[in-house]
Amino acid sequence: GANNVAISDVNTLTLGASALGSGTLTVTAGGSITQTGSLTQAAGAGAASFSAGANPILLNNTANDFTGAVTLTNSGGANNVSIRDANGLTLAPLTVGGTLIVTAGAPGTTLTGNITSGGAQSYTGGVTLGNNLTLDAGAGNAITLGVVTGAGKDLTTTGLTSITSTATNIGILKANQSLTTGGRSEEHTSELQSRFGISYAV
Repeated sequence: GANNVAISDVNTLTLGASALGSGTLTVTAGGSITQTGSLTQAAGAGAASFSAGANPILLNNTANDFTGAVTLTNSGGANNVSIRDANGLTLAPLTVGGTLIVTAGAPGTTLTGNITSGGAQSYTGGVTLGNNLTLDAGAGNAITLGVVTGAGKDLTTTGLTSITSTATNIGILKANQSLTTGGRSEEHTSELQSRFGISYAV
């Protein structure tokens, strides 16, 4: 049913297999958040949020299925965050301290707002831009994306950005150092515009 679930632990929290209804899910821990079984939400569920302070968040079960928008929050450059979904995944705007690794099944990950990390960002399964947004991994850290879609949206990046392919109506702005499109590295705005219809600026 549409019943909200909230759990809080002052220490490390390990989540077992949980089948949730269509309400919201709020998880807060004073230590790391990990899992030993899958987390699944009913269709049309509310938002799911995970907050671990200065500790890692590792939600890597291959059978996870989050149907609501997911928020992940932690701090500290050594505290990495990873999340996996067997199906499509929607990420709300979020800020994490370390690296961010996102893996989603079809149709990939939908980003609805800015994503900021203290380390590299990696998205496996393709990315859809729900809004104009910024991916900020900090100077010198990698941002790795698969196929990027999202009609008429602009993507601004800070970090060494690699995009394997993109729709021609996506704007790529302020990417740092190099941009890989269609399997090759592009460094000139004019070539990107002529070949892919996108813009690129250092």
